Amino acid sequence: MTATGGFATSITGGDTSEDGRRRILRGFNSAREYALPAGAGFNIIFSQQGSSVSVPGRQQHEAICYSVEADRLVTTTELAGQANAPIHNSLASPDKGYTTISGVAQNAGTSALTVRVTDSAGNVAPAQLTISIS
Repeated sequence: MTATGGFATSITGGDTSEDGRRRILRGFNSAREYALPAGAGFNIIFSQQGSSVSVPGRQQHEAICYSVEADRLVTTTELAGQANAPIHNSLASPDKGYTTISGVAQNAGTSALTVRVTDSAGNVAPAQLTISIS
């Protein structure tokens, strides 16, 4: 498997968020998260750039996972020869809520459209966009 975005280490662990849209990969000293755009198939996830993620625990760690809500990351190490391995957790990056707008062009040309986004608090933000189809 090849992952883009400068992941210059051996992959030692990983997890997928409950909704299946986010993947986190762990190396000994770093982690990288990949987000799947809405509607995209899994096979394109690692063609995304990915984002470097700050992970807890300053020593070598091999395992990582999301909490059930995907709002926290949990990581640990095997600590060979030791009875108790530390378990660290930290806040995960917020889900960026990617959305895909799609449709079928009926004719070539330039069309205007309005996109309106409503957040969880009910705030609405409209944007006027144009798209050119050739």
